[in-house]
Amino acid sequence: MGELASMAPTSGGQYHWASMLAPSFCKKFVSYIMGWLVICGWQAILAGSAYLGGNMILALAQLNYPNYSPRLWHGTLVYWGVMAVAIGINTAASKLLPKIESFILGLHILGFLAILIPLVHMAEEIHGANVVIPWCMLSTTLLNGILGFAMVQSDTAIPLYAIFVMALVSCLIGLINIGSSTAFNDVISLGVSSLYASYVLTEALLLYHRIIGNIRHPKQMAGSTWQANELVWGPFHVPGIWGILLNAFGVGYGIIVFIFSFFPQSVKPDAAHMNFSCLMTGAIMFFAVIYYHVYARQVYTGPVVEIAPYQIS
Repeated sequence: MGELASMAPTSGGQYHWASMLAPSFCKKFVSYIMGWLVICGWQAILAGSAYLGGNMILALAQLNYPNYSPRLWHGTLVYWGVMAVAIGINTAASKLLPKIESFILGLHILGFLAILIPLVHMAEEIHGANVVIPWCMLSTTLLNGILGFAMVQSDTAIPLYAIFVMALVSCLIGLINIGSSTAFNDVISLGVSSLYASYVLTEALLLYHRIIGNIRHPKQMAGSTWQANELVWGPFHVPGIWGILLNAFGVGYGIIVFIFSFFPQSVKPDAAHMNFSCLMTGAIMFFAVIYYHVYARQVYTGPVVEIAPYQIS
């Protein structure tokens, strides 16, 4: 995914890359389906994040008030409250977003230290501590560094309509929690299956082009005009067999996660504990395919591409 972002650093992400990599006869169809997968994944992740935040608030309420017994509709109300805060930060207080992120980053680092310090003290109780502890410290430090310093530009234009539509859909999804938390969890589980499906398909297309040698190196473009539809490696690129192996590993890992995202939590689940995300993912894709052939193919033209060929020196 990093290589694709280097080749085409676009906000469209997978749906743009799929159009770029798919065969010419189905570029439009593949990118359209990819767009459905990504939007469903984002929508489910948004709902899941608000639900997680709401549950943490309810858990704190129970911790401080032992007699308090939360009901499902309580969770939905707090869920809407968390969503309202997110909307406010991303619209009215968007100019403060970098400062808010810096503050959250500080809390993130403090929380990291709050876990790391006890971990060091527990080192003598861990089997193979001389290997496990250093690797845990190194990996968590790298992960926190990567996640913590991903800032947002303060001068970016705000897509208000998109924010409000996504928030409205998430608020409507929250109503499901009043009737059944299991059904709600099945809806937000689409975040894993949909996003990983988009990852696997995009990475598989990249692997295909990589193996057959369809992607050119910038040095090969010297003295020629780089057209918008040509596949050219970006600055971030793992060449040779290592790139193929890493790409293949990414596809295999994504397939495994995608399959296991449909598994229930127990071996013989009843209807109340069954994972219906497989059915929901299939139903959404079925609807997307039918809708594309009935109407969308007449109006959908694929991702917007700024055609501005330039000479590579």
